[in-house]
Amino acid sequence: MLSIASIFLSVLLASASPARRATCSPQILGTNISITNGPLEAGFSSTGSTLVSQPISEAIPEFAVAASNSPGEFTLLKVTDEELALTNAGALPAMLPVPSPDSRMQNWAVECSSCVQAGGLVGEGCSVISQFDGRCLNISLSTTTPVGSPVTLGNCEAIGSSINIYIA
Repeated sequence: MLSIASIFLSVLLASASPARRATCSPQILGTNISITNGPLEAGFSSTGSTLVSQPISEAIPEFAVAASNSPGEFTLLKVTDEELALTNAGALPAMLPVPSPDSRMQNWAVECSSCVQAGGLVGEGCSVISQFDGRCLNISLSTTTPVGSPVTLGNCEAIGSSINIYIA
């Protein structure tokens, strides 16, 4: 016969939230990368500083990864103009001049569920996290969101870890 304490303990353990998944950070410092989600990647609008979704082109990276002032964080510069950095500018990330008034707005961390040390795909199941407010990049794959739609920032848990990182 089961005691009340053992039943309570069983229910408590069954309802406990699962353990946080292990994460890794790919070795990307000093490299040029593409940030992708399925067939899309984060790219640049031809008319301004807005990040937009575009068809993936792994061989042509968009971002140069530079060191920030904090260990484990990076500044993501535009490969073709390293005076511009990915900046948490509110609802939409933007490419703005380096440095920003608050350096945390241009500091990013990359956490992945799987990391590979060789070239090509170096991070799977990743989140690209703003160190300014903890929100994550979101490259939408919605059927109602066409190519050329803005890349957004949002709640990391709601977005999930769907980003992959490629070194070209």
